[in-house]
Amino acid sequence: MSRVFEYKGFQGSVEFDLEGGFLYGKVLHITDLIDYNADTLSELKQEFFTAVDDYLKLCEELGCEPDKPASGSFNVRIGPDVHTSAVCAAARKGVSLNEFVKSAVLDALAGGTANSKQRHSQAAH
Repeated sequence: MSRVFEYKGFQGSVEFDLEGGFLYGKVLHITDLIDYNADTLSELKQEFFTAVDDYLKLCEELGCEPDKPASGSFNVRIGPDVHTSAVCAAARKGVSLNEFVKSAVLDALAGGTANSKQRHSQAAH
């Protein structure tokens, strides 16, 4: 079960106001503020779609690039011991730290099947 809407590469939150009795949300992971609200969940989803479409249309009219939810790079604070272990493991594999981390993230997104099978295989030996 998803807790966010997804549309055209954007994600939107689903929130509620108990006092006001309505649902609301905003487009996540961008610096521009795009929000929407509605009385029902199905209406909120449609409002999210409309908000994204309106945002993309406005950016096109203004001749500017819309914010992207992710640039392709990010900083991770993992502590010096884990950092050292990762650098050493990457060197043993003959890859850069960036490639090592990228592979680990891809594996985690795929459910950890590749590395978990390898770990179980190594543990058995």
